[in-house]
Amino acid sequence: MSQIEIIFIRHGEASDAWGDHLDPGLSDNGILQANNLLNHKELQNLKDFSFMSSPKSRAIETGKPLAKKFDKKLKKETDLLKEVKLVLNKDILKELSNIKSDKQIVVGFALETDDEVNNAKLKLKNKNLNAIVMNSLNDPGSGFDSETNQVTFITELISKKINLNSKSVVAHEILTEIANL
Repeated sequence: MSQIEIIFIRHGEASDAWGDHLDPGLSDNGILQANNLLNHKELQNLKDFSFMSSPKSRAIETGKPLAKKFDKKLKKETDLLKEVKLVLNKDILKELSNIKSDKQIVVGFALETDDEVNNAKLKLKNKNLNAIVMNSLNDPGSGFDSETNQVTFITELISKKINLNSKSVVAHEILTEIANL
């Protein structure tokens, strides 16, 4: 059986104008994000491929510029995915945590979007971690496209917010918390 490479692209930012509309299109920023995909290095040398999309408006609007660039049809069929068999990757963090000695500390990182602290605490428990550092996509001024960050450092006993600061200061505060375990 031949292997195929699948590239998943998350839809651009949805419009704030949800109202009674359950399928909003892209916001102005989402349109910019979709157009920025045209220059993404991973997508420059595609050869034999198809574009598949969720039938949601924001997913279709995100995929259209790429489909147009490569002169491909944007397929909104889900039947094609029935043949794709995904393989579950090993949970390396959990495996490390399960073999750690009493003198070792394992800290995980979690990027959360909803019910953030509870989901991070669940990962802390399920992965047998000493601590987890939770990032929220909902915190303004933090994340991938920012020079600053804010996180919550979580153990079984505490949940401590590390306030917005430069990423190096936040990293130093995380290390301080780890040293105090």
